[in-house]
Amino acid sequence: MKSLIAILAVVALATSCREQEVNSNGQPSRLRAVQTIANDWTMQDTYTYHTDGRIARIEWERNTPYTTKGVDVYQYDGNLRLTGLVRSISGLVDEQIQFIYDGARIAGEVSWYEGVKEKFTFYEYNDAGQLVKSEFHRRNPEANGFALETEVHYAYHPHGNVAEIKTYVFDSDLQQLRLHTTKAYPDYLLTRFAPLDTEFSLPGIRLQKNLPTRYILTTPDKTLDVTFTYRWMPDGKLLDRTVQFPNGQTEQSIYTFE
Repeated sequence: MKSLIAILAVVALATSCREQEVNSNGQPSRLRAVQTIANDWTMQDTYTYHTDGRIARIEWERNTPYTTKGVDVYQYDGNLRLTGLVRSISGLVDEQIQFIYDGARIAGEVSWYEGVKEKFTFYEYNDAGQLVKSEFHRRNPEANGFALETEVHYAYHPHGNVAEIKTYVFDSDLQQLRLHTTKAYPDYLLTRFAPLDTEFSLPGIRLQKNLPTRYILTTPDKTLDVTFTYRWMPDGKLLDRTVQFPNGQTEQSIYTFE
């Protein structure tokens, strides 16, 4: 249980390019940094922007307790459309991520290491422009090609926030996908904007524009009910978020805005 809780805590903070927080006066407030403190690990993300508001880079540090540092540098074409990013991690080979578009939407993502394509992801959307499926493939040298690893399906509340995320993994014995986890977000604070998605999202895609109050994770052998509580500054900007896990452990994320 303890190891699963730790994994969930780290995964909950994996994010990409996000929209801005809006304070009580209706003015946009760009996120500058997020620091998360848990029982036996810490995380720090620091955001830098171009003068026109586009995300330029995210510098990050993880202490688990070993320290890992890295930076994501975002790349744009001449029309200022995001084309990819370079992810540098201390002691590891840089990852080059390329976004593939279908019209205005990101339809695919390809990752390269030292000129070798290692993984790619396909994305599908509904008529409302909401992300409904992602399909992840990784290079399989033994098969001289790529193998499907996971498929994620998204369902939404009428108010537009994600309601349920089902993750399927490919079972090599059965030669088919099987349900691995179901993560449900039943309730949101609909009057409060979320500076970040709790779940991974693509640049320009928001799964959670409002703050969730809890999630319920169902695995083949257990169900976990995890709750969120928040505090705000007098001007309406989010101050911090506390996550309460079933085993009594907590983590606190502190937000800094420009």
